[in-house]
Amino acid sequence: MELHKTSTAVLLAALTREDLSAFRLSFADLSADNAQTVRIVREILLRARRTLDFAPPARGTLRIDVLPEKNGGCIFLFTAHKTRLRVLRKPRTLFFSTQDVNVFLDIYKRLSAPPLAKAEIRLFRTRQGFAALFTFPDLSDAARAERLLSEYGQTHDVSSDTALHLAEHATELRLTPAPRLPAS
Repeated sequence: MELHKTSTAVLLAALTREDLSAFRLSFADLSADNAQTVRIVREILLRARRTLDFAPPARGTLRIDVLPEKNGGCIFLFTAHKTRLRVLRKPRTLFFSTQDVNVFLDIYKRLSAPPLAKAEIRLFRTRQGFAALFTFPDLSDAARAERLLSEYGQTHDVSSDTALHLAEHATELRLTPAPRLPAS
């Protein structure tokens, strides 16, 4: 077993076929729910702590990737992260359309008020009427906006291809949001 510490957060462990067979394992047997795999991972980390002073952070995560080698051995790649990894959600884009100019103007008046004010907004004139794309980084704002917009017209989720289609087949309106009206 060869150990290489490439940084304080990355450890490589190269195991030969003989190393694996000493643990009664082959590359095909390696899995997170296999007791022998867990044992070999613990042994690698114990040796790395003793010889290379490598230790995963007390708080955080340790990602383990295993790659096969031609000779029947494998390479364990340990990557330590001090904080938990987050999966970032991609922003949600809502498509709104209406044929009624008065409805479009009502929506236009609401652009500077929550939840629509939190979106990146693109307005379009189409052959059928009017359309708008609302891109929300926060999913809860998108859900509130969807409820609001569905009272005025058709609303549904779309991909970035819709923006390309609208740019090609509609006229983008360069309007600034209407000023907020005083509460009455």
